[in-house]
Amino acid sequence: WYLLLLTAPIVPLIHFFGLNDTGALFAMEWWFHFPDSGTGGKCNKEFYKKWLPRRFQHNLFVACVWTCVWLIGTYPLGRPLSEGWRFM
Repeated sequence: WYLLLLTAPIVPLIHFFGLNDTGALFAMEWWFHFPDSGTGGKCNKEFYKKWLPRRFQHNLFVACVWTCVWLIGTYPLGRPLSEGWRFM
């Protein structure tokens, strides 16, 4: 029970930084540890054929979505391109 006294105050901080099942730290942890390594600690055989292209496509899609958000914050509102961050 004494370990609960040590870890309980840390739980809100951990959740604030996103180390829960939907947070940003959890997503980064998953990103760096998926897929599991192969036998002997070697790289997964499917990583370069399957997972790396999918990650690249996903990152490209996310970048396009944020570019659209940035552009919505500029031209329709009559702002210069450098002020698109104000819409976010």
